[in-house]
Amino acid sequence: MKDRIPVHVSVFLIALLFVLCSCAAHVPVKEVQDVEAALKAAYAAEATVYAPDEFARAQENFYLSKREIDKRSYKKALSLLENAEKEAQLAITKSQAAKTIELADNQLYGSDLVQLKKYITDVSAIAEKSLAKAESAYKSEKYTEAKQEAEMSLQLSKELPKLLEKKISEESKKSSEAIEMEKISKHARAMVEEAQKEADAIIAKAKREAAETRARMLEKWFPASYKVSKGDKLRIIAGRKEIYNDPYQWPLLYKANRDQIRDPHMLFVGQKLVIPRTVTIEEVREARRQAGAQPPYDPPPEAFHPSEYP
Repeated sequence: MKDRIPVHVSVFLIALLFVLCSCAAHVPVKEVQDVEAALKAAYAAEATVYAPDEFARAQENFYLSKREIDKRSYKKALSLLENAEKEAQLAITKSQAAKTIELADNQLYGSDLVQLKKYITDVSAIAEKSLAKAESAYKSEKYTEAKQEAEMSLQLSKELPKLLEKKISEESKKSSEAIEMEKISKHARAMVEEAQKEADAIIAKAKREAAETRARMLEKWFPASYKVSKGDKLRIIAGRKEIYNDPYQWPLLYKANRDQIRDPHMLFVGQKLVIPRTVTIEEVREARRQAGAQPPYDPPPEAFHPSEYP
């Protein structure tokens, strides 16, 4: 009986073990940065147009992971971050494949290369076969293979005018035929140039639509205005998750709403405040410095960051 551990000591040891286990996990800062980089790359690859489902799943997992980090559920957050990065990479690969197939199809068929394909039948057949393989691979979700086949088709179809010119040169001795071939070659080049312009216009339109979609999504996550409620203070508003998730960024609100706020410590119910989003990281740091945050004044990982609102 003398060797029995006292009850209060047992409780202390159990509590100590719980704390040590909790500390074993770490805030996944690098993993968050990796996913942010992958999401930006997916957005640059126009995933909102060509792989909207995968891009949406990546974003959903990313923002769910941030909630888990807020709860200190780091293991669950890491799992969500891993899924987010996988979906983002899939969106990039899928988008690249889809865009390449689209360009190859426009180049081979949309530009009306009938005359060229009539004279350069062997290369045209290979280009068409490669494009068919690319479309088949894309349907089977083999996006890397699809991109490779589409690139081959695109490259071959771009070579058709050059091959035709070479053929014309070889047959230049037949003057009448050579003249006709030259006409066809010029016409073909003009058609290719026109097709390229049309393709550029399609891509530009897709980019505009993607930007509009992105703007709507950002407005949903990060509203551009806020209506003051009873008990609200600039510090409280800045600390709201959908605003800045950081009370030390309240000087940004004050600066943007000086026309209606005389005293930063006094707000009125019903006031509609502008929430500045297109700020720089330097402005965020300065705001945190003014608000009394500890140096180096960088926003914490869970706070709003200008890079999230390009």
